[in-house]
Amino acid sequence: MFLIRGNLQSQLSHAVHLMAKRDFPERWPSLVPALAEQLKVDDLGRLVASLLAMDQLFKKFRYESKSTALWTELKSCLLTVREPLTRVYAKMLEFIPQRSTMSAESVVQWLEILCLVSKVFHSLCFQDLPEYFEDNIKPWMDGYLEIMKMDCPSVSSSGGEPTYLDELKMGVCEIFTLYAQRFEEEISPFMQNIIQAVWQLVVQTNSETRCAYMYNAEGEFTNPYCRLSYAPKPDPLVPEITNFKNYLARAVLQRGPAANSAVEACIPAELRTHLMAYA
Repeated sequence: MFLIRGNLQSQLSHAVHLMAKRDFPERWPSLVPALAEQLKVDDLGRLVASLLAMDQLFKKFRYESKSTALWTELKSCLLTVREPLTRVYAKMLEFIPQRSTMSAESVVQWLEILCLVSKVFHSLCFQDLPEYFEDNIKPWMDGYLEIMKMDCPSVSSSGGEPTYLDELKMGVCEIFTLYAQRFEEEISPFMQNIIQAVWQLVVQTNSETRCAYMYNAEGEFTNPYCRLSYAPKPDPLVPEITNFKNYLARAVLQRGPAANSAVEACIPAELRTHLMAYA
């Protein structure tokens, strides 16, 4: 699996997931440790293969109900994966200043690894905030804030589909949403910068069809943070940036402070000015 590239690699990773679905972890006790070992190598292909398999295996932590068996499995996976995953993430962040000098192919593979790292991180944090990730929340969140500001001109969309950069930023918005909903105290020191980053993403996002998913991810972050279950959500099938700015103006600036005074305190003056233009 680690020596194969492209679509076949994804299919084999999915096959591992299907085989392990019935027998994991009882009959596959060495699977996650073997995958974690591949996170320590410099071969990007091996990193992608290992992270693809982890993403498939760990998705269950997002949708299965809490149980002793599930939490035992989650704990085992966390203890094995948390440190090598964090090291890979930190190493990938080091390429941000170098991205303009990288080939288009290298940039795509680099973004794919960051996407997969974020998916695995999201799954491992979904049930509860692990102590290790709480202790290391600053490097993770600082990195995600850098990613939100990042552009990659060499990456282009094919047939209106989201690029790896789009997918990465959508994944980051989903992580911000999870933390804002579930781990509010831990995320609060970063909240003002997160709001600014999400707003800048809204401003920069154009009206291509592929950006409908981006608007939805951005809206999912804004809505729960402002405690606005009654606020209208943007229609992902009609990604009009003007309408979405109007939505954010109502949700964040007008109704948000009314529902939660902490929201008003987090809105910087510059963002407040922009939002007022659409109120």
